[in-house]
Parts: sequence; structure tokens; C-alpha cells
Amino acid sequence: MKKILFVFVLTLSALILTACGGEATPNEFEISLADEFSFDPNAITVKAGETVTVTFENTGSVDHNLNFLKPGAELDHLMEEIKEGAEEHVHEELLTDMHSIEPGHTEVVTFTAPSEPGEYHFICIQSGHAEAGLVGTFTVVP
Repeated sequence: MKKILFVFVLTLSALILTACGGEATPNEFEISLADEFSFDPNAITVKAGETVTVTFENTGSVDHNLNFLKPGAELDHLMEEIKEGAEEHVHEELLTDMHSIEPGHTEVVTFTAPSEPGEYHFICIQSGHAEAGLVGTFTVVP
């Protein structure tokens, strides 16, 4: 009987400590290039409002970057603004603001996922790169 009570108290203590453990660790993803104009992976899933950390490694042969779009940002409209050189407007539509990364280099970005579940995008904002296919999807779930 004492052994059962001990196991019960030990289990209950573990559950309480787990519940009071503090902040969850952020989601961490590594994204690189499958080829010059496609991300690998090209889709990730995160929970709404969570902290997300992404390590981007430019394995291509030219400068690239990885930027996550804000909720409400329209991908086609943003690609048109990139083509027109409207850099100021482009940056207003981004959750992250990663600048050009040279081939062989890595950069880490941390941001908070949108609070609204839905499908959002991440892109390379180098001129012509998103049109060439350098676009990915991040899905936010409740």
C-alpha cells in the first residue's frame, strides 16, 4: 500500500511540475534551398501565437533571403511591388526582415506566429526570385 501511495504522489508531483514548467520552447526549423529557386522544406506548420525560430542556409549560388509575410499580405501584389522596386512598401508587409544572404551563409530569424489560424507565405524578396518559385507556405493552426 505504501508503494502504491508513493508512486501516486510521485506521478502527481511530476504532473504538477510539468504544468508549471514555464514558457514552451520555440518551434525551430531549418530551411535551405532544394535548388536555386525552391525552399527545402517548402512548407511548415506552427501553432497560433507561438514563437518560431528559423535558420536559413543559402545553399544556392546567388544571394537569397527568407521572409515571412504578415497576415493580410497578398502574395501576388507583393511580388508586383518587388518587381517595381517599391522596397519600402514590401518591408511593411513582412513579419520578418531578412536582408540578402550570400551563398554559403546562414541567418537565424525569430518571430511570433500570427494569432489567426490560416495559410501564410514565406518568400525570397530578391527581384524575380519569388516569381521563379522561391515561395513557401507556413500554416498556422489553433
